Amino acid sequence: MMEIAIVALVVVACSLYWLRRLVPASGPLFWRSAAGVVQGVGAPVQVRASLMRRAEQASSRRSGCGTCSKCSGGSCH
Repeated sequence: MMEIAIVALVVVACSLYWLRRLVPASGPLFWRSAAGVVQGVGAPVQVRASLMRRAEQASSRRSGCGTCSKCSGGSCH
């Protein structure tokens, strides 16, 4: 039974990692959803504020290569 729980946690962690890597726009949505769940279960206001702050940080991050020199000329690494 313990093995199933460990495998399930690893699968969830990996899927969240790849979701974030492949669909960066899912980050703010995830944090806002987590804030809603936390508010629904009656957690302290500070926890919800922290999650909303995290969502704002995730939505303000730049996506793409930024100043990467390998991406010049339309090719990306």
